[in-house]
Amino acid sequence: MIDDESDAREMPARGLRKFGARLSTAASAEEGQLALQTGEFSLVICDIGMSGMNGFDFMNHWRTQEKKPLRPSIPAVALTAYASAAACRYPRKEDF
Repeated sequence: MIDDESDAREMPARGLRKFGARLSTAASAEEGQLALQTGEFSLVICDIGMSGMNGFDFMNHWRTQEKKPLRPSIPAVALTAYASAAACRYPRKEDF
């Protein structure tokens, strides 16, 4: 779970852990990139509106990395507090 806001990252993580999920958290897209390169994950949950590298840039970069040999394709879920129709359509374009 990648989110630069600690409450937005840790509260859902606690809830998911209560249901038995094993997960790692990252406080930035860059930290998430490093975790994906060194660990094995079955799902990525990423905030869209992060400072620095945002969630769209993160997924663009990761999807490019997945095209390299021996990189698994990992499903991703986009999280956002932005509720506009455009914000809801854009993640589909970015392979979330």
